[in-house]
Amino acid sequence: QQLTFVRNDIYGRLSHTDFTKGTALTELAQQLDIPREGIFVAGDHFNDLSMLQPERAEWLVSPANSISEVIAHMERIDGFIASSECGEGVLEGLEWALQQT
Repeated sequence: QQLTFVRNDIYGRLSHTDFTKGTALTELAQQLDIPREGIFVAGDHFNDLSMLQPERAEWLVSPANSISEVIAHMERIDGFIASSECGEGVLEGLEWALQQT
């Protein structure tokens, strides 16, 4: 078994390498029969990168106060980077996603 360490500004977590927010999202979507095109994801830190992937969700959003690595990732994949921070940024992203449908 392999372990990985993931941190953010509040905590650190040791877990199996295959257990991430991304793998959990994929498993949940499969269990509930939700297609990728019906999934909205928002994230701001290292522990969110595994789910902020185009193959996992249609709408990928990060608030303005996301860490620089997340912002750079979102720019590379053409995700939505909100102009607002925290929850307001997520709301801005949700409004953007709803306009796309």
